[in-house]
Amino acid sequence: MKVMRLVVLLAVLASDLLSADSKAVSLLVRVMPQAVVTMQGPDIVGVTIRLSAMSQAQLWIADSCSVPSAAGRTIAQSGTYVFPVSTLSGTGRLVCLSSAMDGLLESAALIVPILEAARWANSPCYLL
Repeated sequence: MKVMRLVVLLAVLASDLLSADSKAVSLLVRVMPQAVVTMQGPDIVGVTIRLSAMSQAQLWIADSCSVPSAAGRTIAQSGTYVFPVSTLSGTGRLVCLSSAMDGLLESAALIVPILEAARWANSPCYLL
């Protein structure tokens, strides 16, 4: 019974589309900014992000994601990224992502929190 209703509905929609004036048909697609931050093991962060034009996002480590880090890693365009935790600034229990222009604020819990940052020969080294 449900299959028959679906077939009838599709037939009605197809006939409406075929009989419509092509100059009067329009389609509006709205793509919204979106981000997902995941842990892909104890030392790898995965980010999938869709940003609006001219927008950027920041990625950093903290205990609270309420204030973006000025030293955060910049993501300048939409895409799928993988970052070693050791390349991110900050200390804490969360990996935070923020894009003020797009209104994005996402986070993922670190499997192994970064409790203290140390610098060795001008390069970051994070103590686990």
